[in-house]
Amino acid sequence: TVAANAPLTFGASTLTGSLTATAPGLLQTGALSVAGTTTLNSGTSPITLANSGNVFTGAVSLIGGDATISSSTPLLLAASTLSGGLNATASGISQSGVLSIAGPSALNSGSSAITLANGANVFGGAMSLTAGNATVAANAPLTFGASTLTGSLNASAPGLLQTGALSVAGTATLNSGTSAITLANSGNLFTGAVSLASGDATINSTTPLTFAASTLSGSLTASAPGLQQTGALSVAGTSTLKSGTSAITLADA
Repeated sequence: TVAANAPLTFGASTLTGSLTATAPGLLQTGALSVAGTTTLNSGTSPITLANSGNVFTGAVSLIGGDATISSSTPLLLAASTLSGGLNATASGISQSGVLSIAGPSALNSGSSAITLANGANVFGGAMSLTAGNATVAANAPLTFGASTLTGSLNASAPGLLQTGALSVAGTATLNSGTSAITLANSGNLFTGAVSLASGDATINSTTPLTFAASTLSGSLTASAPGLQQTGALSVAGTSTLKSGTSAITLADA
């Protein structure tokens, strides 16, 4: 346990137990290896632990402004509150407590999974994902920044939007309850089937778009060079479907 009234910089350190650190700014010049839990509090100042050689075996709790954290092993985030953004890189990112991130989130797990499925999460800024499979839930509208997934996407929030293109190699399961799904970026790439549960939904793709079983209490607007389905569509409102010169095949009986 260490506290300071000025920014605290860690040199190379190895702990067989836990780490609790409090200071107006937490930084490093050498890798940290912490076998137990890690609790980091910098008030509204940054936490910058970006050394790729870090090992955080136990859950990591963050309180700060902006936070940048890297780990050479899977990263488990405990309950955390940031008044700024989160930049996290690890071979797997998951959580054991609620995350409240006021700013943007950039999460990179390589080809490993990102699993942030706590429905009480709050992501105030755009979220950029680089991963294999990704599961994300929030209790406020969720905005995706430019993201690339080699696996599947499962997202649940009262409103799903984007500021950058989504590339999802696997299936996409999108649930916004009665709120809107608006993924209208013409650069989107949905390779696997897309399942929608929402009010209104707008979705675009640069490649053929396949709908899995979907239920909309509002309207559907879809644009892609080919529209097809693997499951039944239930759309309470109007449907506007554009496939250019490609086929629209929605023949589920």
